[in-house]
Amino acid sequence: MNQLPANGLSQSRLFWLLFNSMALSVMAYVFVYIVSGFSTLYIAWDMDVPGRLFTRHIEFEVPHDSPLWTTDTIVSVFLASPFSCLFIGLISLAVYQLIRRVSVSVLLFLIWMFLHSFNLSFGLISEDLLLGEGIARVADAFGFDLAVVTLAIGFSTYILIRSGMFAGKLFFNHLHEPLSDSFSKRLKLWFWTFFLPWLGSSLLFLLRDFAGITPKDLVLSAFLFLAISPIPFVKSDKISSTICMLPSDRRMILNLALGLVFFMFYHLWLRQGILLVP
Repeated sequence: MNQLPANGLSQSRLFWLLFNSMALSVMAYVFVYIVSGFSTLYIAWDMDVPGRLFTRHIEFEVPHDSPLWTTDTIVSVFLASPFSCLFIGLISLAVYQLIRRVSVSVLLFLIWMFLHSFNLSFGLISEDLLLGEGIARVADAFGFDLAVVTLAIGFSTYILIRSGMFAGKLFFNHLHEPLSDSFSKRLKLWFWTFFLPWLGSSLLFLLRDFAGITPKDLVLSAFLFLAISPIPFVKSDKISSTICMLPSDRRMILNLALGLVFFMFYHLWLRQGILLVP
């Protein structure tokens, strides 16, 4: 592996970086989604509410008006995913702190895991409250009025934007200063490293089942874009003593292969749903 060159990346290397980042984003999303999904299934199972995890949602076997849906059950089940995702995001930051020598692959994987975790936590809260789904049942159970719901959406959106700014600092802290000393340079790196991978991975998951796309899918994807959008506006306050190492071609090909494996695993394993019953 070589250090990221201080005088910029060639167009071919930018393409490699694009597909590398997209593969890492896919891997991070699949990991976060499955872990958070199973945390919800387990809590639901513990509450005697059977649930089935699909690629885009969790389907509960108990009708919404069932007496099994007590206030405690609603709160525990629908908040399990946001809290587990928040925990995963914090774990990714802890792992980042423990790494002495960071590569582009490791750095981007941890950043994408952090971003996906916060999006499936705070972004999910905002999306559910906006569309009246999932977590909106928690708000209804507690009798929250419109003002409280609006405040919750605003606070969650703010945290999501701040998480993107923090992710930008993590990324640019490990680059040679000439790569990110101007907004145009940061914008170029953001376009190839975050925007295009976000667009590509979002289309990959959405087009996997095009006929089943719901407003929830589109809004959640939009919130992820909101999270990455502040990144080019963030300037590193200090350059780490550990400059990012550029993956070799072999490592990039391996990342692409792993991204494909994760996606196929996600598609084949969850398309029929994974059921946990009490």
